[in-house]
Amino acid sequence: MEPSGRRKLCSDTKVFAGADVVLAFYRRHADLSDDVTTLVSGLAVTSSLWVCWPRRAGGHRSDITDNLLRELLLPTGLVDVKVAALSQDWSGLKFMWRKELRHLRV
Repeated sequence: MEPSGRRKLCSDTKVFAGADVVLAFYRRHADLSDDVTTLVSGLAVTSSLWVCWPRRAGGHRSDITDNLLRELLLPTGLVDVKVAALSQDWSGLKFMWRKELRHLRV
């Protein structure tokens, strides 16, 4: 089942600050760009962030690619550690804090 509609990411990062895993689904680059600061600032040092986007191989259109995600998130101190087809409709890229930066996030 795929997420429907656009829902604004909660700007209160305490909502997901204690989560081990954060899943964020996006269809449009513009929406993702708007939320990057909130996603990154709320991510705990040991947490992972999965950013998910519609799979082109599944016949879906999106202006999001794995390379675009890296361009947006690597400069924040996150590093991508895994890519996966989450379903026939969604791809996901997993990010975590760089090991050398984790002590700074505590």
